[in-house]
Amino acid sequence: PETRHKMRHEELEGRLSTALGAAGSVLQSEALRDVLGMGLAIGNFLNEGHMLGNATGFTLPSAELFAHKLANKRGTLLHLIASTLKEKRPEVLEGMAALLVWIKNVQKFSLDYLLVEVQEVSTACAGAQKTIAQLSKESSAAEPSEEGAEDAGDDFKVHVEAFTAAMTAFLANASQQVKVLGDSQMQLQGAHAQLAAFFAEDVSKFKPEELYSQLLSFLSQLDKAAMEIDEDTSLLTVPQDHSYHLPTDPNAPPSPERT
Repeated sequence: PETRHKMRHEELEGRLSTALGAAGSVLQSEALRDVLGMGLAIGNFLNEGHMLGNATGFTLPSAELFAHKLANKRGTLLHLIASTLKEKRPEVLEGMAALLVWIKNVQKFSLDYLLVEVQEVSTACAGAQKTIAQLSKESSAAEPSEEGAEDAGDDFKVHVEAFTAAMTAFLANASQQVKVLGDSQMQLQGAHAQLAAFFAEDVSKFKPEELYSQLLSFLSQLDKAAMEIDEDTSLLTVPQDHSYHLPTDPNAPPSPERT
């Protein structure tokens, strides 16, 4: 039991640590704020003069619009964002890449099931403590039922007392470890509430796994766009048929030459 408990405790402790790290990384990521702010500014610029052009925020699912093609039919807004960041703010792309690692790691297990597992371990530990206490009590009160069976009864009592003593010591340590897991679980629930507030979500309906799935999609697309812009800078080139032509007006300045 001790070996199994140790293995499960270490597994749950590691997952809780990863979940807390992922939540903290999102909440503290200046790079994420910068990219989302840049996306908001671009959206407002493109929608200038429209009722949508004065937005104060947007939902993560709507960030999928950044993957739509630009007017040149080749690049996307993500390519534009990635190109601008590479040139002006490379540290932001590095921060997004680091955040992507956290998101990928926390997506390797179920957060909902993790909280259930911690509760199950806590319940099992409390139940085992109750059982051992009852067994110890019954062993102390037990008496040989037949004359001549006293020696056998004493041997049984010795074995029970040794077992209960060993289990009591084990459960004392295990209960402390379970308490630490419970504390981490409470911290994680608090971090998830902060994530809900940060993304303007209803705490009672907020699903962290959905958020991480959306972030994984967005960050992966941005990372891919950054690599593609390195391989093909023409993704943002404006074709000749989109060049600006001034009207034929004798008083207008000459039309720019095509290159």
